[in-house]
Amino acid sequence: MSDDEREVVDCLLSTSDNPYNPFEDFANWYRFDIAKGYNTCSYMARVCESSDLSDREERFAYAKAAEEAVALNLTGNRILVTRPAGLDNEYVT
Repeated sequence: MSDDEREVVDCLLSTSDNPYNPFEDFANWYRFDIAKGYNTCSYMARVCESSDLSDREERFAYAKAAEEAVALNLTGNRILVTRPAGLDNEYVT
């Protein structure tokens, strides 16, 4: 299946111990993430190649990097938080 045929789902990398949903309460999610030393946003900024991409391509690049982070699971508790694309894109990663 090509990227154009795939259903777009927004996803964010998180940890299983973070009680906050990054889509719904990013500020508290971020504070918890930093307090625990995960620094998920900084990690994703380092590993996700997203320069010179369209919005759709950037979402796919982020999803791929997040899926790889879950597969590697270096912290032992990485998870993906997902939602259908286009609901509310006010979060910052």
